[in-house]
Amino acid sequence: MAEVILPASAGGTVGAWEHIETQVLAAAAASFSFTGIDAAFRMFRLTCYIIKDANAGQVELRLNNDSGGNYNQQYMNINHATRTSARNAGLDSLRVTNFDNLAANGVLLAEILIAKQIAGQEGRIQSQASYEGSADPMLDFVVAQWANTADLINRIDIVESSINEFAIGSRVVLEGTQTTP
Repeated sequence: MAEVILPASAGGTVGAWEHIETQVLAAAAASFSFTGIDAAFRMFRLTCYIIKDANAGQVELRLNNDSGGNYNQQYMNINHATRTSARNAGLDSLRVTNFDNLAANGVLLAEILIAKQIAGQEGRIQSQASYEGSADPMLDFVVAQWANTADLINRIDIVESSINEFAIGSRVVLEGTQTTP
């Protein structure tokens, strides 16, 4: 029999997923920013439904507004005809749509898991995303490392890599777990 774990805020135990914030765009924007995240949260889950504006572009993740080349990732992309994989190191952000741009007016569905248990440890990230690429539906799996060992996570950004924007109605839900009472 499975154990039911309620959020700590509902009188439950530490370790359950708790809703932190949901952002829904009422106007086009180049990013989603979750700031002032409580340090008690050490694991995160982002659920993304993102609509691209009229221009194609990459969808990326940044932690603590760090764009200093601290992201290393391994990815696998699958489309109707091929499977491609590669490793990228020293990136300025994690590429959620690593292989191809999200198509103009395209939709991205993604779930991103992030773990950073203690300061002094690297962050671990896992992402799976399906989206409309330049010609085909795409499926990307990404495992990554955030090499910043100094800080716990206090900010998470989903950003558009170019000067383009995400469209009205795009939404990202942030949940977290507390690993300490």
